[in-house]
Amino acid sequence: MGEDDHVIINTGAAGSQVFTQEYLLCWIQRELNSGKPLTDIVVSSYDVDGEMKEVQLTAEIWQHSLINGPSSRIFMPIWQSYTTALASRRIILSSSSKDEKFFQRCQNFVYDLHSFTKYQSRRRLEGTGHEYYLGKPYFEPAQVDAILSIEVMGGTVASNFASLLRRKPPPMIQYAPPMTLLLSLS
Repeated sequence: MGEDDHVIINTGAAGSQVFTQEYLLCWIQRELNSGKPLTDIVVSSYDVDGEMKEVQLTAEIWQHSLINGPSSRIFMPIWQSYTTALASRRIILSSSSKDEKFFQRCQNFVYDLHSFTKYQSRRRLEGTGHEYYLGKPYFEPAQVDAILSIEVMGGTVASNFASLLRRKPPPMIQYAPPMTLLLSLS
């Protein structure tokens, strides 16, 4: 592996860390796939003394160490996708926030999701008639469309929800006591 395959991340007063491009790229991809925001990713590795070191990939590190220099062709598309998604999200949320009740409705929505086991919360969520529980009483149809069109890493909110539904585990097989099975066979 040549020197061109290494990325030096300047961590300021703490010095610098060296990673292979492949290691860094795989780590970033894994964290993005788990839903972590790009600038919240913390990369861990051992230094030459065998000590565990962690580096948070802040916006500053992205701008100074990853998208500038010899590895920019690898990391620039990731950064551009992130900044485009961030700008899209800000535009959509700022237009939705003109509705003075938008943030209260968001809080109600999150509360009901968190309290799904409570009858009233579940009734409100299921009453939306929407597969992702978006809709009235939480959001107006135009807001639902805007929320689902928000760009995120790897697509839109709608495409990420669809992906989550595809990964949903199959329903559990219900246990039937042996006597019930015997009676059903006769």
